[in-house]
Amino acid sequence: MRLVALVLFLASGVASAQEPIAWVDCDAAEGRLVIAYWPGDVDQRVEEPAGHRVAFDEMLELDADGITIVATHEATIRCRLGDDTLVVSLAPVIFNTNLLGRCGAVLSGKVDVSRGGVDIVDGLAFENDACAAQDEDFVARVTLRADAAEAEIVRLRFDQWQRAE
Repeated sequence: MRLVALVLFLASGVASAQEPIAWVDCDAAEGRLVIAYWPGDVDQRVEEPAGHRVAFDEMLELDADGITIVATHEATIRCRLGDDTLVVSLAPVIFNTNLLGRCGAVLSGKVDVSRGGVDIVDGLAFENDACAAQDEDFVARVTLRADAAEAEIVRLRFDQWQRAE
């Protein structure tokens, strides 16, 4: 019911058009894990990559009035690459728990990736924390290869991304 209230709120036009999504693609044949992020905009469409789809707005719990975020959930995906197992955790980033407040309907996400309990990517926010200021860049892709000690991170500027779409 609370999710229905959020969907109705976001569809009402009062909220931001932003609906951020991440995809986790575990490609054992290539020995590669790719996490792709799309900041979202109802005026733009994206061809969805393969893999697990995670919509950050679906990870929220709202109060009975559907106005205040009272809890969030996390998505956890395990990726086995040969003898290597990576654990990906995705969670929403909330700019204001009051959906009617400043930046209240703006969401983003963050990612953690670990191997054997050791963080490789630790709390990497896809967008900055300034209410998703779209004059800056965002993390578009995080790639990890089997047994790699660190991730390859690709950032795009919002103005470049919007023209490319």
